[in-house]
Amino acid sequence: MSKFISLVTISILLVQNSLGNVMPFRAEDSSKRKATQTKKQKERKAKPWYQRIPIVRSLTAPKKTIRTMSYDELEVSKNLALQEGLKETAVKYLEKMIPLCQDLNKKSDNLLEVADLFFDLGNLAKSELYYSQFVLLYPGDKRIWQALNRSILCSYYQIGTIDRDQSKTEQTLELINKFLTRVDQSDPGRISEEVQQCAKEVLKLKKDCQLKLCENELYIIDFYIKSGRNSSAQKRIKDFRANWLEKVPEIEYALLQREITFAQKQNNIQLVEKAEKEMQDKFPEIASKQLVYKGASTSSDVEKKHASNRF
Repeated sequence: MSKFISLVTISILLVQNSLGNVMPFRAEDSSKRKATQTKKQKERKAKPWYQRIPIVRSLTAPKKTIRTMSYDELEVSKNLALQEGLKETAVKYLEKMIPLCQDLNKKSDNLLEVADLFFDLGNLAKSELYYSQFVLLYPGDKRIWQALNRSILCSYYQIGTIDRDQSKTEQTLELINKFLTRVDQSDPGRISEEVQQCAKEVLKLKKDCQLKLCENELYIIDFYIKSGRNSSAQKRIKDFRANWLEKVPEIEYALLQREITFAQKQNNIQLVEKAEKEMQDKFPEIASKQLVYKGASTSSDVEKKHASNRF
């Protein structure tokens, strides 16, 4: 009997000892779990409401990417990105949505939206591309004037300095002429005051583009004169007088300056006197201060002079 009691006592001691070792561990583990759950709940509450909605996916279903999303899924993701102010992300969804869109009305909205976003982001080349697509696909849309104006601005802001290639300036002039032609051919009663005001601003851009092309031609003439390429300089001066004086008459004084310099380089006194007399007759106030144009040493000097005078 005493042996049985001792065995029971030993068993109870062993159980107590084991419980004494286990219980502190379980209590510590439980507190850690509670702390972790509390932290996750706080993080979940800090997220926007649409991120707190549990998403149920099959364990075998692959994660959706922008390439595998449907149009509706892309549209939802785009709207969420815009709510967060993530325009760079939104344009990625929109660019994927456009070729998937089968509704012509929605497609027009998508084209204008992505063009506006690229314009806000400063990506003028992409913005111009989508505005041009809208103009081509929806010429009768009531928002056509907005798209035409924005495409002109995108092209205009990409024009380089006068010592660079002026293809973009010529392209901008072409867009401006199409805009103004459309305004002239439209019924005046159907053109809003906003469009009429826009046409006035576009006319200013046209004048500026013409001046930039003139400045570029004068820059090339300066280069030919300084480098001694007389035949090329003479041809450029002749073509300039024939092509630009009628469009931009205020540029004539700058041309006469080049003609005087060119004549002096050739020691052609008769031509110098003729050009100086013409300058004094047409521009008496300016000619009295400076009869001979010395030319600028660098392209930036030429550009600053032209920008300040605007001829």
